[in-house]
Amino acid sequence: MNSSRQWALVALTALVMAAGGFTSYRYWLAALPNVEDEARGYVAVALALGRYAPSEVDSYFGPAALQRMPPQAASATLPQLSDQVAHLLRQVKRSQSESPEPRRARLLGKIHDLQRVIESLKATRQLSFDKQAQQLYGIELAGLELAAPTQLLTELDRLLPGRGTLVDRMNLWRQQMLIAADRRAAVFERALQECRLRTQQQWPLPSEESLQITWTRKTPAAWHRYLGQSRSQLQINPDAVAYFPTLLSMACHEAYPGHHVQYLLLEEAAGESGLPVEDTVVLLRSRQSVLLEGAANLGVELAFSQSQRLAFERDVLLPLAGLSVDIAEKQAAIGRIEDQLATAILPILRDYHDGRLSRDVAVRRLQSDALVPDAGALLDFTSSLGAYVIGYTAARDLLRSAITDRVAANGSTAWAELKHVVEHPADADLPFLIVEKPK
Repeated sequence: MNSSRQWALVALTALVMAAGGFTSYRYWLAALPNVEDEARGYVAVALALGRYAPSEVDSYFGPAALQRMPPQAASATLPQLSDQVAHLLRQVKRSQSESPEPRRARLLGKIHDLQRVIESLKATRQLSFDKQAQQLYGIELAGLELAAPTQLLTELDRLLPGRGTLVDRMNLWRQQMLIAADRRAAVFERALQECRLRTQQQWPLPSEESLQITWTRKTPAAWHRYLGQSRSQLQINPDAVAYFPTLLSMACHEAYPGHHVQYLLLEEAAGESGLPVEDTVVLLRSRQSVLLEGAANLGVELAFSQSQRLAFERDVLLPLAGLSVDIAEKQAAIGRIEDQLATAILPILRDYHDGRLSRDVAVRRLQSDALVPDAGALLDFTSSLGAYVIGYTAARDLLRSAITDRVAANGSTAWAELKHVVEHPADADLPFLIVEKPK
């Protein structure tokens, strides 16, 4: 769309809203002539939701003009937002029935995601954990194995002999694995460099791609934000990379081949025309976002096999961190058990979210059953975002299984299949409905 037409649409929107309030916005939507304008209508409603509930919109890197909404839109109520998205959905469905096209079909999937989020916010009672997983993300938790095998705790007990409870001994071990504050940035940046190298060997990266790292205590852990044009910003709390065993995973998850590269792939798949405007607004609680969380965690496994990770941490990262290389094998074994114990987390979070466990009991269970180091922070995350946490565990496991099947069926590689899923989530034809394929 040329700039004069873009500004005409913005001006028209402002006039309509100023004349009749935000509810009149639907009459402008009703006159949208093509899929580009329908997509901009979707972005406008999504950004208005971001004004109402800022945590629901993870990022936006589209036209600045669409962010300049009049006061009526900026102060829209939830019922008004619900009205807008319902009206937009009806129009786009009608347009698709009259003039079908792939872009509009994908847009319908995004509008459905937006509608689900708004309806979940409108609900007088919070959806249960399982209902959120199913309705918002299309994942059925009932059939998944969510209990941590007892033998994992037995094996960990053998690796950490001594007095006190297993939780006490695990906490003591973690203290020994802390990186000094003045070394954390250097260790993380070296890990990031290796993650990038291994990713680039599989997926060629644009020559102009860049990742800006900002160290700040204003973010709880790490937050990636894609800025467009192959650029990302990664904000990191130094305390989030203090524990050595999680540092390499964070570098891969947030950047290479994780979130930063995921958006590079999406832009590459879009071709010379660039990403369509509807893909420049990222809803946090959406099926695609949960899919990308699972894909980012799976990417860690592809970038480093267990033996490769052990060698790199032993030979490069441990010395750089000022930690003894003699503990490398023990650390790797404990780290693998910690990762497997993640299956014990979801049942506890589910029961806490649904009111069957008090906070104190949930904290004790997370510490004893899953050996979670900062149980309180995890409960706060669940209180805020509910079942979104399944992206890091259940979505990863389901995606791993699906990609394994696709590799066997297609004679391809896991890297190739993961790339396809990231680039074309709605067309990936996965055997589970993380991303709903629009009809």
